[in-house]
Amino acid sequence: MNDLKDYTGIIITNIKPIIENETVVMRELFKGITSQQQTVFRGMPGTEFGNHFHKPTHPFKNPERNYVVSGKGIFKIIDLRWNKEIELEKRINEGDEIIIEAGVYHALIPLTPITLLENLSVTYNPSNPNTFKGLEEYKNYIKSIKN
Repeated sequence: MNDLKDYTGIIITNIKPIIENETVVMRELFKGITSQQQTVFRGMPGTEFGNHFHKPTHPFKNPERNYVVSGKGIFKIIDLRWNKEIELEKRINEGDEIIIEAGVYHALIPLTPITLLENLSVTYNPSNPNTFKGLEEYKNYIKSIKN
């Protein structure tokens, strides 16, 4: 990877409406993707949530897919999988789909009240969540897979 235009650890795409007029806005989400669960998250300004990563050995979040139903925020990304550290902050807005590869550390900072819809390829299992919290745990995980 020579520059960040080739970086695929996070992809943000605004999903254009298929119908939009004064009475309705319709967007097609997660088209052609098999899923077993959708989860709705609501976050408020002045908070930060996420601060975690997912291991690629589990299908639950590989990749993680979210859709911004309403609001605005900033996704913070740290990716140590490559020979150089990648740190990004990406603005997200209503109508955006966010796709995050497993192995990428990420957090969300709401700028306004924000609602996300998350698409899961398998049903969430709280005894095997594949969600690992904290930047230090992420750094240790990356060291273990590089050795």
